[in-house]
Amino acid sequence: MGLWSWYVLFTIAICLLITYPLIKLSKIIRILLIGFIFLITYPIHHILDSLRLLDSGWELLYHLLFYPVHEFPILPFFTSFCLGTIIGEIFYEIYSIKEENSRKAQIKKKIIRNFILYGTMVIITSILSNIFIFIDDISNANKSAFTMMLWGIGWDLVILGSLTYLHEFKFTAEWKHRFLFYFSYYSLTLYCGHNMVALIFWDRFDIYSIWIPVGITVILFWLISKILYEKLGPKGSIKWGISKLGTYLATRK
Repeated sequence: MGLWSWYVLFTIAICLLITYPLIKLSKIIRILLIGFIFLITYPIHHILDSLRLLDSGWELLYHLLFYPVHEFPILPFFTSFCLGTIIGEIFYEIYSIKEENSRKAQIKKKIIRNFILYGTMVIITSILSNIFIFIDDISNANKSAFTMMLWGIGWDLVILGSLTYLHEFKFTAEWKHRFLFYFSYYSLTLYCGHNMVALIFWDRFDIYSIWIPVGITVILFWLISKILYEKLGPKGSIKWGISKLGTYLATRK
């Protein structure tokens, strides 16, 4: 069954394959697409979950779209990727404004205010849906996966808006890239590295005792990424290697 499993790197890879046609759509169309997928995801899952035991064709379709539903199946989690293309485009458009005062005003309005406002609304929606629609989420991982999508997207927006505010209006120039910069720069590299570190923590701590070793690990990852940046720069990043490989494959004759 593991052959059919969706996990985060596999889901990202499939999403990247459809990036080009996706970004050709307007932001409004992509927002409507996100809403449409949200509306159809749970009904489709409910139908396929009922039919998959009756016929191998339905079983195959269920596994292609949802297995395992508590991980990163392509249909529900495509919404996060689609939203990411919109957020990236918004950042690119605003940070391309050369006039500083105009750029700062757009950052406040379109990133900080809107992200925090809409993110809070999505978080509230996830809580309400958990209470009134998916009332047994706590005991049903299949259902909790759908409210988790809303919960995660809401917090992503709130955190992005908050960090942008701190970055642009609170941090001094000396502090802007001291800590979070390296985690962003080597995000995929650190993600792959954390899978090896996770084996050390597996089934060894509870919700209370985990925080000290996690804090130490975060500091160690920061030091490692800082050294990588100073010694190797972009060559220490897996994303850099993927970019170079993609460029080579796209331009070779």
